[in-house]
Amino acid sequence: METPMERATRCGASGDLWGVLGLRRSASTAETRAAARTAQFATHPDRLGDSPEATAASQWVNRAAEVLCDATKRALYVHCGSRYAAYEREERAADEATTAARQRRAEEEARQAEEKAARAAKRQQ
Repeated sequence: METPMERATRCGASGDLWGVLGLRRSASTAETRAAARTAQFATHPDRLGDSPEATAASQWVNRAAEVLCDATKRALYVHCGSRYAAYEREERAADEATTAARQRRAEEEARQAEEKAARAAKRQQ
């Protein structure tokens, strides 16, 4: 019989999040949450030691629980399948680029406001 750690490592490497939790694709949200809790308990590094295998299995289980217990992420995973991870990386990169652009704009606006205030102060002298 395959242990939860072995299953999480095997299925996680192939990108099968349902397999990581030992679920059918038709599993309900309640079944998914219950399986996630059981798998998280069984693969927790505190129970298995701090080996790299235990840590990797725990990360796969946590990832599977995060995606499959959230309705929006689950729908995307169903739609994208094994490409979900790549899709999510692209989304994260786009979000980071948007955040960086907003930060640059805010810094530029602050710099322009300081220059404007300095010019106004110079004119008053």
